[in-house]
Amino acid sequence: MKKNIVHFITGLNTGGAEIMLLKLLSAINLDKYNILIVSLIDKGTIGHKIESLGIKVYTLNLSRKRPVTFSLLSLPFVLKRFKPNIFHGWMYHANLFLYFISLLYPNVPIIWGIRHTLYDINREKLLTKMVIYLCKLFSKKCTNIIFNSAVSLEQHVKYGFSENNCSVIHNGFDTKNFSPDNITEKQSNNLKTHLRIPENKSLIGFVARFHPMKGHKNFIKAAIKIINKKEDVCFILVGPEVSNKKLYHLIPKKIRSFFYLLGERSDIAALNSIFDISVNCSNWGEGFSNSICESMLMEVPCIATNVGESGLILKNCGVIIEPNNEELLANSIINLLSKSLEERKEIGKLERSRIVDNFSIEVICMKYESLYLV
Repeated sequence: MKKNIVHFITGLNTGGAEIMLLKLLSAINLDKYNILIVSLIDKGTIGHKIESLGIKVYTLNLSRKRPVTFSLLSLPFVLKRFKPNIFHGWMYHANLFLYFISLLYPNVPIIWGIRHTLYDINREKLLTKMVIYLCKLFSKKCTNIIFNSAVSLEQHVKYGFSENNCSVIHNGFDTKNFSPDNITEKQSNNLKTHLRIPENKSLIGFVARFHPMKGHKNFIKAAIKIINKKEDVCFILVGPEVSNKKLYHLIPKKIRSFFYLLGERSDIAALNSIFDISVNCSNWGEGFSNSICESMLMEVPCIATNVGESGLILKNCGVIIEPNNEELLANSIINLLSKSLEERKEIGKLERSRIVDNFSIEVICMKYESLYLV
């Protein structure tokens, strides 16, 4: 008999947790599970993709201005019809919401997903601090808490989360779609032409939503230092909110021509195919970087700050540096660009093997399914 699983998630705009949920749903055996997705906000950019898998997405459309909606009031009736066997939450706000909903279902196991590191609680917004604190108080009530990095687990336990019901399941990746074999040289050249990127430029890619924790300011400071030493470079920034005016004005006018602010894109694999180097320069908050793993699968040499599980991801094949150090970031990029094309290709091949062997979505999906045996 199929198990009925309800996933609660804060929202479904493009982000690490949302993408991981989509990948899990794409890989899981739907002959074994009936699945319902409850989004506290709306369907975002990911919800429609989930629905294309034949999975129902129920949105509550909550906001600070609208803390109570008809969908929220109707949720108990929706869940009663669905008859849940397992509750699975994703991210702090959804986890807390799920806890209160689960009081109506005392016999249904609760799984929380935490995908955030907690280097310093004071860096979080006031509301997020409150939510994290309440999650800490209720953490013992969960059947299992899944962290996507050992660093995150350790930090949350130190903060006061329960340590007796925790496990680590890293992010998983589609090794077939993210493969350099899927992108021809002609396609890569056409993409460069479409983006109006000059020939003979080294392309530094940075894929991340625009947020203080992601380190865009530090990346731009490093880029300035690089441009002062060599001008045959371009910097391609991709992700939600990346094309907004606030980020644009962080870049000095005289060097804006070196930057391409592409915003949110769906062709991440193709974009990686034109990168010479991929960078993740998070200052905090990173649990397990999707963007670095996807670049590694596309055999792009990577540089990442030592935040979350990046050191484990890039073990023995990429460059790990301390966070919030633009001098070190600039020098690391320059040093990697100074290597021969053959040397960088060899780094890329090692990186792809690292992800294929350890973090394929098939391997990770099996770990989730083992938890659903409760």
